[in-house]
Amino acid sequence: MRQAIGAPEAFTSVDGMISEFCEPLSLLTLEGDAHAGVRAAVDDRFTPETVVAVDPVIEEAAVRSVGALPEHGTAELMDACFKPVTGAAVAELFGLPKTDPARLMRWADALGPRETGPDPAADAVLDAGARAAAAEVDAALGPVVEGLKAAPDSSFLSRLTHCGRPPGDPRPTADVLSTVKLCVASFREIADATANALHALLTHPEQHAALRADPALLAGWVRESLRWSPPIAVLERVTTVPVRLGAHTVPAGERIAVATASANRDERAFTDPETFDIRRTPAPVLTFGYGTHRCLVRALVPRVLRITLATLLERRPGLRLAAGQPGPSGWRVRTLDRLTVEF
Repeated sequence: MRQAIGAPEAFTSVDGMISEFCEPLSLLTLEGDAHAGVRAAVDDRFTPETVVAVDPVIEEAAVRSVGALPEHGTAELMDACFKPVTGAAVAELFGLPKTDPARLMRWADALGPRETGPDPAADAVLDAGARAAAAEVDAALGPVVEGLKAAPDSSFLSRLTHCGRPPGDPRPTADVLSTVKLCVASFREIADATANALHALLTHPEQHAALRADPALLAGWVRESLRWSPPIAVLERVTTVPVRLGAHTVPAGERIAVATASANRDERAFTDPETFDIRRTPAPVLTFGYGTHRCLVRALVPRVLRITLATLLERRPGLRLAAGQPGPSGWRVRTLDRLTVEF
């Protein structure tokens, strides 16, 4: 699998659904020097050393969201907690403080990856919503990018506009917005990962008890959740040349599905891989991809999960899943539309 997602000379990254709504020249679909130029422009804003500066924003949003939950009764955590915290974190990290976090997450809901269903009419409605969200992003941020062409600053948008370009020749606004929309489409995955982690813990009472007894296991919980129940289960690639995969030769131009969630449970890499174990010894996973197209915000995601979930369990220690709450499901995308808990 690392070969398929880490060898750009033989495979190109593709996501037909997201690419359709984000246009074709985003980080997802660029390869070679063009991709390297964009990554070089923004990668240093997303290092572990850089994202720690967002912690106070995450903490403030988590305390505010959890504090608004009832002390008794039920609550739906995706909309009440996980999306607001994610929205605040990404607005700060991406330098979009004037953009309402709720609006960012509404765009993310519309643009993010999803399963196609058996009802073409329902899919058409969702497609229309994605196109409308993409148009809103263009209308809201296009003028900001145009302003940054004349007056650059240190923001993510400005660096994306200017870095790696000849002096006086910024990136076209449409190209900048294409990558911005790709980033927005991924924001929902952070909230999804938070929900999946909580669901995993609450459905494994022995692990929950271990965490209560030893809060230092928090990092292990987050790490194991990202291995055991990642929100994105499959990545798509297209072969650019004939490729030998195992005993088979795949012709050029073939679309393949890379089941990264399956790799995260490879018995050759993990002991008892089907077991959810927050004490598991850390090992590399493919949750955030591999190679040149690895996830841009891979350093942010665990921080959002750790701070949000620690705040939630500290302030609402008796929470439990509501009766009938389903688990994450899906082949390509494994998420929860809602996560209802009781206090």
